Amino acid sequence: MTSLRPAVALQGAYVAAACLLLLFAGIAPPPPRVGGLVALAAGLLLAVILYGALARRAEAPDRRLLVPALGAGATEEIVWRWGVLAGTAPTLGWPGALTLSTWCFALRHTRSEGLVAYLVLGASFGGVFLATGRLAAAIAAHAGYNALVFLAGRR
Repeated sequence: MTSLRPAVALQGAYVAAACLLLLFAGIAPPPPRVGGLVALAAGLLLAVILYGALARRAEAPDRRLLVPALGAGATEEIVWRWGVLAGTAPTLGWPGALTLSTWCFALRHTRSEGLVAYLVLGASFGGVFLATGRLAAAIAAHAGYNALVFLAGRR
């Protein structure tokens, strides 16, 4: 039986970092290109596509971790897409910032196994953020993907 403490502690750190970024960083996002509902729909559609491409044959993780995984959809996107991607774009440009945030996201999630999958996920979440101009799209994509992995995976 796995302990929930490490997952909860990690998400607590993400919550703290996300709150600090939103309250004090003064980061300018990309310009909004679509409405909020369209951004949410785009994010959820991306989640389904990514699940079908990357995770549909995988074993479902411990369902007790579902709530921290859903929280990760919001807090990790605030850190990686808002903080790293949008925060470094003035210095690196949007393509450089997308590359940096994608690699940081992937390396945070894996040591070596699954690196390509996490690069695809990070680039996709960043891409939907840039394409829509809405952080909500990246959050919906990440949380939707996590929910599918936890709820629709094989048992």
